[in-house]
Amino acid sequence: MRAHGPRSSVWMRPAGPIPPIKEHSQVREMRVFTPEEIANHNESKYQGVLVAAKYARELNRLPEGAIQLSDQKKLSTRALEAITSGQVEYRLLRRRRPEAE
Repeated sequence: MRAHGPRSSVWMRPAGPIPPIKEHSQVREMRVFTPEEIANHNESKYQGVLVAAKYARELNRLPEGAIQLSDQKKLSTRALEAITSGQVEYRLLRRRRPEAE
């Protein structure tokens, strides 16, 4: 253990050998979505990411049990998969501007 003053960090070593990380956690592959992949199904990669973010928020608002949680994917990953596979249909709406008084 070390400590050198009030602002120093303190670290401690556990007693005994340090177990490997693989024993305590599962190793999962992370899905990577390329900008080109997202742009193929949208007008632009930026629009695709914004639509996926909005869709992930909508998924998060659903009541418990409405979504199957068998594969334990994050909602953002599910949304990007749905956007890139064409499962989600959307349309852009013009932003309403406040009327001048």
